Amino acid sequence: MIEKLKKISKKHRAISNFKLRRIIFHVCLGFVIMLLARYDLVLTKRLLLAAIIVGIIISMISLRVKIPFIYFMLKKFENSRYLKKFPGKSALFFIAGCLLSLKLFSPLIAMASIAILTFGDPFSYVVSHFSKKRYKKPKNVFKNIYGTLAGTAVSFVVSSFFIYWIYALVASFIAMLVESFIINFGDDALDDNLLVPLVAGTVIYLLIRVNFLERLGSLFY
Repeated sequence: MIEKLKKISKKHRAISNFKLRRIIFHVCLGFVIMLLARYDLVLTKRLLLAAIIVGIIISMISLRVKIPFIYFMLKKFENSRYLKKFPGKSALFFIAGCLLSLKLFSPLIAMASIAILTFGDPFSYVVSHFSKKRYKKPKNVFKNIYGTLAGTAVSFVVSSFFIYWIYALVASFIAMLVESFIINFGDDALDDNLLVPLVAGTVIYLLIRVNFLERLGSLFY
């Protein structure tokens, strides 16, 4: 009886195949964009812009026509609520968030912001899912403190490869803090894939502008 209960509990807490596919796709897409940006920044911006334009066109067509391969991929990776509303929304907003980061910020800040989005967001979800206090993300309430802290830790590590560690720590924490809330935009919530990199990049930019390190050092001397 005990073993049966353990199996039921394990099955209940397991991440669904759909969610797992989305996490893998999320990480792989971000990693590829980061590699491209390191190789050729200008080319990467052009490719991302082209991907957004083509993606929007395909999304509009998909609202009326089930394009064979495209529809298969949407069924595998897109949330069901967007299939008849905005097919491909998640991927398009992810690409848009990366493109805006590359356009608005210096290369290193942009890379750190994309790294936070790529690794922090999915890791936060995984830890939240498997922690004991699991619950859905309501409006203006932390989805899970363990997930937020785990996402912050991972984001801090990966973004530290591009910026000074204290900037990485502050930006990671604030970005994951914002990711823990739902911000309504019209009839839908503002997509995390767009919000997280812009928040992270803005925080890093402001910290550099106000000479945060010098101000922090002056407190100890």
